[in-house]
Amino acid sequence: MCDMGTQQTPIRSVETAFRLLEKLLEQKGATLGELAREFDKPKSTTHDYMKTLMDLGIVAYEDNKYYLTTELLNIGTRVRNQRALYQVAKPEVERLARETGQMSGLITREQGLGVTLYYHNTVTDIQLEPYPGLRTKLHTTSGGKAMLAELPESRVSKIVSEHGLDSKTRHTITDYEGLLTELERVREQGYAVSAEERIIGMQSLGTAITDREGSPVGALVVAGPVNQMQSETRDGQALKDLLPNIANIVEVNLNYR
Repeated sequence: MCDMGTQQTPIRSVETAFRLLEKLLEQKGATLGELAREFDKPKSTTHDYMKTLMDLGIVAYEDNKYYLTTELLNIGTRVRNQRALYQVAKPEVERLARETGQMSGLITREQGLGVTLYYHNTVTDIQLEPYPGLRTKLHTTSGGKAMLAELPESRVSKIVSEHGLDSKTRHTITDYEGLLTELERVREQGYAVSAEERIIGMQSLGTAITDREGSPVGALVVAGPVNQMQSETRDGQALKDLLPNIANIVEVNLNYR
């Protein structure tokens, strides 16, 4: 039996197929000749790839160009909807949006990155809409930092080694010691803040959601313009208190369902 933990030789055809899909997404469609030249492959070989992807319903052909279909959206949405974290947290995300008047969201972590599962925005005039599946570096977001704060330093170090601490804005933490200091602050106060560290003019607060073993499986986030995020919620409860309380409700419902 194959040991999935051992190093395996990658299957190049799968890698090539995925790169073709990325190119179609980037170009919003491409001709057979464009794809063949891009990947330095004969048209016949490229056609075989595209024919297979069409048979799977992932690619469509129209007006001499290949395009992505929504089949990948179908798969991704079904994967998300099957997750207990999403099922339990979705109504609480919507509650956060109603009570704060700001954008609220749910993220999880995969392979050392933050992944948006759901965002809700019905009040704020800000048009930013993080789409489901959006991947972000954990050190650039409040939810990401909240999850990092719940991990042992050895795991944090590994994530930083794999993904780096690149800058999104001039406010992004880009040094390891500075990140560790920030994570200690997060643990002390029970929530994380991202003040223009990913998007200038925007601030967010995030609180981790943990499983029974205390491992972070996700985070709740509230985000809005910097000046608005300084105010309290409409019921008079400070956002920094409201967010951990709702995260705790999600944890209880998740871990004891």
